Amino acid sequence: MRAALCLLPLIGLCCLLSARPAGAQSIQSRSSEPGKTAVGTGAPEKSALTQLQLLEGVRLFRAEQYDEALRVFQQIDAEQQPADIGFYLGMALHKLGRHLPALVAFRGAARSGLHEPVADYYSAVSCYRLGMLSRARLGFTALVETASAGTAPGLPLGPRLQEGARRFLAALPPRGNEASSPGGTTAGQRCELAQKNSERLLLAEDLDGALEWLEEGVRALQEITDKPEQGSRQSELQRLWSRLRAQLSARSPRADLSTLDRLLGN
Repeated sequence: MRAALCLLPLIGLCCLLSARPAGAQSIQSRSSEPGKTAVGTGAPEKSALTQLQLLEGVRLFRAEQYDEALRVFQQIDAEQQPADIGFYLGMALHKLGRHLPALVAFRGAARSGLHEPVADYYSAVSCYRLGMLSRARLGFTALVETASAGTAPGLPLGPRLQEGARRFLAALPPRGNEASSPGGTTAGQRCELAQKNSERLLLAEDLDGALEWLEEGVRALQEITDKPEQGSRQSELQRLWSRLRAQLSARSPRADLSTLDRLLGN
């Protein structure tokens, strides 16, 4: 009974999303199948009070009272810090159009061990809305490929979201050819913009936001075909990463910063 109770909030949230349009399509959840769970983090079961609070947040979300739902999820995060709370926070923030904080929340859920295609989908959409085209392309590509192979972890991505991922991917200019489309930019220009945004947020002491934009810069860096330009921009991003990494490590000594270390060759 307790194990079933632990699934209720996420099932409720996925079911509510299946009835709500989300960009190109909506989610068709199969979370009611026996044994399906999106959490799988190995974290202790939530208390009965936390379960009730989550259900209240889901109820508010279903009523499209996203501000109130966010308030409830934030309270749970502050008091209990369940491993999967980043999923709930990310969904509410996404619905409110607060895409950068949504990315931060989804990243936090992933760090806690939650690997959920629905979260990956909305993370990619948030990247798209922010103009993080390299990350959006990678995200949608991974979703389409894993859905086709049937190897996605967690709750399967419903057919309407799979189609949405394909449509977003088709709307993105081909990798490396963004400048060929109306109003398009080159990978180098997007890398420079991402670097500036990251530096701005670092100065404002928004370390999490700076990290999100720096990753976009690194992903755009990989699309630059001119080797001298790529080398020059890589050096600039490495210097920025050294500054940001030091502050992130000081804030959370056990933080996993290996992804950008690997991508930047540190």
